[in-house]
Amino acid sequence: MFFGAPGNRPIVAPGPSFMTSHELVRPKVFTAGYPHGYTLRFEIIGVGAEAVLIHSDGYYLDQNSNLRIFVRQSELRARLPELQLEHPYKIRATVTLSIGNGGASGYWSDEFLESIFPAHARSQSLTLESKF
Repeated sequence: MFFGAPGNRPIVAPGPSFMTSHELVRPKVFTAGYPHGYTLRFEIIGVGAEAVLIHSDGYYLDQNSNLRIFVRQSELRARLPELQLEHPYKIRATVTLSIGNGGASGYWSDEFLESIFPAHARSQSLTLESKF
């Protein structure tokens, strides 16, 4: 499976980079915004009590980002044994601005980071239906 980005990109005012769509074996679109490191997370939702993680990793993103993320079908089946090809699934894509955790002068705890830079304020999620 691939995640990638279509050719037409929306024109928006400057601000944080946000996803505008995600599609399997098709392109992914990011709006113009704050070029920086982000964590991208893709999950299948609605198939059980817990979301099924497809992929999560850090990327540098800007409005020119054209990502193609490869996920083996065998990896999907290991995480979701009842996976059916050509069956529609709800895929949640979440992008979160990475802020680091300090540097040479010291490190910030997760509790401190969450109190100053809450994840909900630097994250955005989209849920779309897709087929594998």
